[in-house]
Amino acid sequence: DFLKDKGCAHITTSKSGISGEGMVEKSDYVGNLKRFRKLWTKKELEAGLSESSFDILDYYEVSDPYEKEWMVFTVQRSD
Repeated sequence: DFLKDKGCAHITTSKSGISGEGMVEKSDYVGNLKRFRKLWTKKELEAGLSESSFDILDYYEVSDPYEKEWMVFTVQRSD
């Protein structure tokens, strides 16, 4: 395990209205860079964290200048 019992972590990822994954071209980057992306809905990521023995201590959302919405979680390992 990389996180000890009761250890905390900060997780930030972009918010998506749909779940999905795959190779996606980065639209706001020069050079047509493709990268693997996992698109998370809030509900899906909350469920995944809970199933992985994390308690959500804090949650908020942030908008950036590029019109992206970010989900910010502070979690604690509960086992």
